[in-house]
Amino acid sequence: MAQTTASPERPLTADELAPFVDLLATWIAREGDPSRERFLAYRRTGNNPAKLAGCLMSAASDLIVADKADFAALPVIGGESYAKLTSPAAWLSRSDLFFGLLAELGRRGAVLPPRHPGDEAEEDVPRFEDLPGEQDPAGDFA
Repeated sequence: MAQTTASPERPLTADELAPFVDLLATWIAREGDPSRERFLAYRRTGNNPAKLAGCLMSAASDLIVADKADFAALPVIGGESYAKLTSPAAWLSRSDLFFGLLAELGRRGAVLPPRHPGDEAEEDVPRFEDLPGEQDPAGDFA
């Protein structure tokens, strides 16, 4: 059997990103209780392939364990789309995922609660300009 290799040249389409967007939006805005912490957990990992993979697994696990969701109710994620999204060269697809997630949270009417004293400092969440240079294909920020 021939093994297929995901091609990082073509970003994932909106249809290919849809299961990832659905999983993350359901996790962040679950049961009408949007969570600033869950959103920041995603934001902290969204541009790192290995950490994003861990975040997706945590989101699915959390929905199963905490919300007693049916396994069949979770979006099907895997295959070439998963490989492409978590490859180091897939920065554009991860950007599309971020903005697709924001749009989906807006469509669902999710509003993150305000920051409260004692919450994790949002200053600890990496900004684009703080990311390693290899994340920028042009090398402008290296």
